[in-house]
Amino acid sequence: MLEAGKKFRHLVQFSSGQPTSDLTYTLYNQNGDVVLTETVPVSVGQVSYLITIPAGSNSLSKPLFEQMTLEWEYTTATEAVDDQVTYMIHTPIGFPVSAKGVRDLLGVDADELPDNEISLFEAYLGMVDLAGEDTDLTLFDTGDLDSFKIGRAIEALAALAVFPTLQIRLPRKYDSGTSSYERWNNINWEALESSLTGVVNSALLVLDPNYEIVPVIDIFVLSDRGPDATTGA
Repeated sequence: MLEAGKKFRHLVQFSSGQPTSDLTYTLYNQNGDVVLTETVPVSVGQVSYLITIPAGSNSLSKPLFEQMTLEWEYTTATEAVDDQVTYMIHTPIGFPVSAKGVRDLLGVDADELPDNEISLFEAYLGMVDLAGEDTDLTLFDTGDLDSFKIGRAIEALAALAVFPTLQIRLPRKYDSGTSSYERWNNINWEALESSLTGVVNSALLVLDPNYEIVPVIDIFVLSDRGPDATTGA
């Protein structure tokens, strides 16, 4: 997903043959309204064209996110070519968050958890949902300690989203030939998850000092079977 107000680029490959006409491309928002349309010349021998959507054209018409559709067309000596690509834009998160911050919370590196597997915007939506519809998070985008706590909580939610697969994705041993390491064999996964949850709860108390933290409920508990019916033990 792309933050609203950022440029978008897409490379059109002339794989169907040399264009014999200009290239026309049009950008539509989710409502189907034309946001931008351009016609550009194609030089003889040109094999591709890089479409650049300026930042100002990637503006939201929806509150939080929307899908944009980029279509283009041209003709060759044998056919009329048209194609499209879609991409999502979303409202700026507005808090100090990063994929690196998520990895730091989990103690992993970019090879183990690349940026494209971390969804900070989905985590932001999770924070919006936890805060409640009546809470305007933008009021807390003030660059102070409270703002930092909320940003850290968004990173923690992103970390919790990948937590179920973390034990599978992390190698216990790593050796690239030039560097190597071995992780501890006794990682306390419950403590790590509890720590991440605590970061989220800290931000929720910033948003609402009266927020009731729901305790973790143990699903499995030990029970007393009583004496053995045969031995009495």
